[in-house]
Amino acid sequence: MQSTVNKTRRGQGGFFVAGMLHPELRGCGAVPFLFLLFVAILLAIPLLCYGADTEVVNILKDALTITEGLGIATEHGRLINITSHNVAIASSESDLAQAAMRPSVDISVGHSSLYYQPGAIFNNNTVNTANKASFFYGVTVKQTIYDFGARLSRYDESLAAIDKAMLDVDRVRSVVALSYLLACFELLETDSLIHVALREVEQLHAHAEVTRNLYNEGVVTRNDPLAADVRLADARQRLLSLKNLRTLNASRINYFLTRPLNNGVTLIDDSPQPPPLQPLEMYLMHAHTRRMEIKMADRQIQMLQLQSKAKTASYYPRFYVQGGFSYTENRYQVHEGNWSAVLGAELNVFDGGAARAEVSKIRHKAAQVSQERKKITDDISLEVQKGYLDTKTASERAKVTGEAIAHGQENLRINRVRYQEGQGSATDVLDAIALLTLAESNYYRALFDLKRAYATLLYAAAIDIVSEYGH
Repeated sequence: MQSTVNKTRRGQGGFFVAGMLHPELRGCGAVPFLFLLFVAILLAIPLLCYGADTEVVNILKDALTITEGLGIATEHGRLINITSHNVAIASSESDLAQAAMRPSVDISVGHSSLYYQPGAIFNNNTVNTANKASFFYGVTVKQTIYDFGARLSRYDESLAAIDKAMLDVDRVRSVVALSYLLACFELLETDSLIHVALREVEQLHAHAEVTRNLYNEGVVTRNDPLAADVRLADARQRLLSLKNLRTLNASRINYFLTRPLNNGVTLIDDSPQPPPLQPLEMYLMHAHTRRMEIKMADRQIQMLQLQSKAKTASYYPRFYVQGGFSYTENRYQVHEGNWSAVLGAELNVFDGGAARAEVSKIRHKAAQVSQERKKITDDISLEVQKGYLDTKTASERAKVTGEAIAHGQENLRINRVRYQEGQGSATDVLDAIALLTLAESNYYRALFDLKRAYATLLYAAAIDIVSEYGH
């Protein structure tokens, strides 16, 4: 009744707010101005009287669709922002690896003071060789020209690390998208169950009124109204529990949207209905080629192989070229400044077996990741199969439970008529209400189980959830 009144009031209010008169009035060019003003005032009265109801209707302006929330959660969610920093960190590591491939330039400058004057004995005479206090400076440029691929391997490893970090961002985005959708379906399911519980309370309340009237007329015993009151109290208690659950589910939505947890949430379900399933093999093939976890394992194996190559290069010499200019203030020296050029090689002859142990550790780690990749592939296959079977089962459940609702409504109607005519018992009516409530609850649970199972199947098969649910 209230919604009908609201619709009527919306119609009256909208008639005036639009600033338009009825077509018949617009057509009457001879209507006096005062008459038009009088009509406008009459039309404004309902809007002034029912302004509060207009606010209730406009509450939908703050409603959020699943698609809108999905875009916010996957673009500005906390987990996305946290994981995105890993890409920047990997890029900085790549800059460090690239810096090792460039020449190094060292500049030194200073002033030295000695306690003794530097000198030497020459033919029993003391000859000074340097100033007691002197100023000096120097510039040195050093560039490694060949190290058997050590620097290049470290740089390639850093590029693979960037790729892995970006894959991890995509993985987290898929996880967030799935988690958000599941939270939305939980909230929508709770709203549907609250609606069912409200109808159950109304039906039990109406039945309680009937039992009281029949008891007052002496038709039934005191047991009938007492049983109805007990069932009504139990239904109200379950309704309260559902409302508390609804508050918790709404807080989960706000968590994904990075809003205050106590904000109100009005969710509109614009998610598409799950389409007919493709063969299971198609989902498995897509998952094995697109899942981020498998790609990340491949990048990890690649990085370990490059690490092993870089460490193995330490067994061989490193060739470099070095040049520079140095100046030391010394009036006893012919040339205070001098240029230098060096073409040299460095080789670590013995390090106690550290390099060999490091290479062995990296190779064992690569073998471990290879085994983990096989396990990840098997786990993903199980996820896809479970999502596929759950979707198929939930679809069948939704069809069966949908048919049961009509049977439950007819059963309740028959038992109410029989009870009011004295041919049935109050227990039959209570059982019929409970059966109808069960049928409706099972239907909504099956419906949202189908949505959850399909979303889980999309995630398991590495199908982009944002694209599937976006409009």
